[in-house]
Amino acid sequence: MNTLNFDTNVNSSERGSRLVLSAALIGSVLVAPESVSVVLALIALYPAFTALMAWDPVYALFARRGSGLQHRNAKRISMHRKATA
Repeated sequence: MNTLNFDTNVNSSERGSRLVLSAALIGSVLVAPESVSVVLALIALYPAFTALMAWDPVYALFARRGSGLQHRNAKRISMHRKATA
């Protein structure tokens, strides 16, 4: 069974893309019909949340990391283990 890892798994360029996508979805809420706007607003929450937290639960579930983050997190964890030993 996979356990979720709460280390950062979304890099800065992905965070920017997610914020832009979220802003576009929220902007489209203003021009969409009322029934569709609720759905778009709910969909916009996911990329906004993952961008602000720099963590994506779907990435964590499948042990995926944004490009360049795996090496950085491994190095940080290694340094933390040395400091606490």
